[in-house]
Amino acid sequence: MLGALTRVLRIHGFEIETFDSVQDFLAGAHLEGARCLILDVNLGGRSGIELRKQLASQGVSAPVIFITAIESDSLRTEALQAGCVACLNKPFPSSDLIDALERVA
Repeated sequence: MLGALTRVLRIHGFEIETFDSVQDFLAGAHLEGARCLILDVNLGGRSGIELRKQLASQGVSAPVIFITAIESDSLRTEALQAGCVACLNKPFPSSDLIDALERVA
């Protein structure tokens, strides 16, 4: 999924930085320049929604787009309450992601 997202975003002219794990992200992310974060809801044992809340408590205000394979109204509500600008269910058309990114640009 990460590879496909990387290709689509680069094709559409977005400058991106990717991370293989939450630990890598927290250690190496340049959040002060981030215009948007794309987070999976399930980050290999960690909740992307909880990560968003943690980042917000640290003053990170970059908009967030969540992606998930879980179709759940309660999950979508939780994601929206955490402050996301979009919550996309996998598989989703790349145009949905590009549209969400363009709304925050």
